[in-house]
Amino acid sequence: MPCRAGGSPRRAVSDRPASPDPDQVADRLDRAAARAAADSARTEGVGPDLDAVRPGRLHHA
Repeated sequence: MPCRAGGSPRRAVSDRPASPDPDQVADRLDRAAARAAADSARTEGVGPDLDAVRPGRLHHA
């Protein structure tokens, strides 16, 4: 196989990795969702409650 200017052989189309396994993709998404939920639970109550104050409305104590 001829080399390019950089010296590395050109990859053939058939050398591309196969599509990811749908079960592996689903597992990764599940783990990412679990991490996001854990982060949300861990940070709940930290910082201002952004839903409590709406711009343009008067709030009386």
